Amino acid sequence: MPHPGYQPQPSGITAVLAVVFGFLCLGASAWSIVLLVQPLVGGCGESCFYGPVGVALVTEVVSSLLILIGAILLLARKTAGAILLAVGGFIVVVQAGIGVVMALTYGVMPLVPVLGLLVALAMVVCALLPPTFAYTRKRVATGYRPY
Repeated sequence: MPHPGYQPQPSGITAVLAVVFGFLCLGASAWSIVLLVQPLVGGCGESCFYGPVGVALVTEVVSSLLILIGAILLLARKTAGAILLAVGGFIVVVQAGIGVVMALTYGVMPLVPVLGLLVALAMVVCALLPPTFAYTRKRVATGYRPY
């Protein structure tokens, strides 16, 4: 039986899962950025980046930065990290939802956008769960307690 007043350390499993899903989203985002930048290298020029492709590229870069910074901050037990992961994940959820709709519109099997949608949803849910915030609020004791 634990001592009275003993507070067990909160489990960081939801925070770790949010970071793992965040890095999976970062890998997918990096691949998407490569695919979006390819027309510029292929000789299409700046005209390819006006309209939907430009918006997709900018939102992809912004969501990637939010997820990267959020993952780093969450590993450092900062509450802002969970919030940044959730915001970046929400942007990815919207992008993946648009990808699913576009794939269905053109009659393509939307396997990749659906997987991206599921990973991003899992990241947002793990980042917003109460144990994640409890993990960020609880500080690890450094050193010994004086008598």
